[in-house]
Amino acid sequence: MKNFIKTIFYFFIASTVLMLSNCQDDDGDDSTPPTPIKVMYPITQTRLQQNGGTSVQKFDYDEKNHLIQYSTGETSVRNITAHQVQNITNEYDYKYSGNQSYKYLKMQYITTYSFTLADRTSGSGSVDIYNGMPTKVDTYDVFNYVYLNTSESKVGFSAIFLNNTLNGKPKSENVSGGNSAFFTYNDSLNLKKIEVLEHTGIVGRRTIYQTYDDKFSPFVNVAGIWAATYNQFDNHLALSANNPIDVVTEDWDKSKSAFKIYSRQHFDYEYNEYGYPTKITENLTYYVGAGSSFTTIDTYTYK
Repeated sequence: MKNFIKTIFYFFIASTVLMLSNCQDDDGDDSTPPTPIKVMYPITQTRLQQNGGTSVQKFDYDEKNHLIQYSTGETSVRNITAHQVQNITNEYDYKYSGNQSYKYLKMQYITTYSFTLADRTSGSGSVDIYNGMPTKVDTYDVFNYVYLNTSESKVGFSAIFLNNTLNGKPKSENVSGGNSAFFTYNDSLNLKKIEVLEHTGIVGRRTIYQTYDDKFSPFVNVAGIWAATYNQFDNHLALSANNPIDVVTEDWDKSKSAFKIYSRQHFDYEYNEYGYPTKITENLTYYVGAGSSFTTIDTYTYK
């Protein structure tokens, strides 16, 4: 009887180990992005340039944790609403009177991005930047010459995004009067490659994301981050679930009919206990001309 009980006990242990092993294999499936054990949102990004310059970017959210604004002091503010993103850049100067100096707003540049969005959830609710899929963007520029008390405006560019079926991420972008870009992703829904086509149909530049870590991107939980940061953020911050380690950008050399390296980026990371980057060190090397290298350090805080 004791031997029978032992047999049942060992069978139970072996079955449990096998079940746990299978669960671990399922968790390692890279067909979908990992689910954060703690949902966090970045609230500040402090950037230290190689020349010693420092800037702080602040991120503000509504009660649903939708990004509604991010800003760099009073010089750059980006406001996000349901279907539009407005980027405001302020240029200041100083007036002097005796020993006193007075700061004043000299110029203001405003670019408005208006998005056409498609429903990618097949739901009946309203479609906005936070849950929709951008299919087109139209831009409009305003130049306020505050010191002259005049302004001018003009229609900017338009872009069409095609085949946006992969979790709302773009597969292609066709800019009016410009080039076309094609985006491919790996099984973990991280950017794998961006190819930019010239008017001739030749790939003029391509960016290859060679390796990633297995931790969370700072913005992985921010809904609609790609549209909200369109034309501003590095693509991998808005389109990848994890963080790139090595990135190579190559240009097409027509004289040699081959690609040559334009730049190489290497990223090092420090993380918090939940797997979000708190410090990102980027080493960027350009291979054009005499060549040059730069180091940038970004630190993040979260809520």
